Amino acid sequence: MKSKKMLVFNLRGTLLLSYDQAIGLWCTAIKAVGLTPDFSIIFMNWDKPFRDYIIPLLAKKGSWTEEQRLLIIKKSEELFHDLNFNSLANLPQKIRELKESGYELGMITNRSLEFFEDFMADIELDANIFSFIKTGDDGIKKPNPHVFDKALEKFEAKDIVFIGGDPDIDLVAAQSGGIDFIAVESSPFPKGLFMSRGVPEQMIVKTIADFVNDMLALKKYS
Repeated sequence: MKSKKMLVFNLRGTLLLSYDQAIGLWCTAIKAVGLTPDFSIIFMNWDKPFRDYIIPLLAKKGSWTEEQRLLIIKKSEELFHDLNFNSLANLPQKIRELKESGYELGMITNRSLEFFEDFMADIELDANIFSFIKTGDDGIKKPNPHVFDKALEKFEAKDIVFIGGDPDIDLVAAQSGGIDFIAVESSPFPKGLFMSRGVPEQMIVKTIADFVNDMLALKKYS
């Protein structure tokens, strides 16, 4: 990939857990209570809020008690906290290195600004590191290509790349806006699916860390 001036991250799959990690942790929480997760329900509703939508569906089908449901939520909160502060602990530093190396950074999320700011505080990353932050508070959300308007005020489309993990939302937004796209593969969205949607194999990465390291190396040797 040619050198880019601005790297725009989708919150999910970058600083926020990837689809694989989120699904895996919820399933671990369910099993910790002695129950069995119904993967058909989970994967049919992967794009819905797990706590407020999928868990009630699972509880209804599995006849879970209210106590079991609350125990699952409590366990999931413990697991999410541990993962964010341990296995993902080096990612905020990598984001800082991208900024220090000369890249302009942007963040897009369909979540609220309040959620985003709280999350930034939790992982001790200054939100000001991003040249722009686009949240869903104004009603303009992915896949609407206008989510890139702030990025396009600073750079031409050819100088921007968007990193995301959802072919129906992130990829569509990038394609509609004429923005290059880096896909982060996962179990719900494997490499082959992205390739069938027109994403070149060399533009697909296994983890966000792989992408960050590639961009740091590109900047170093360019």
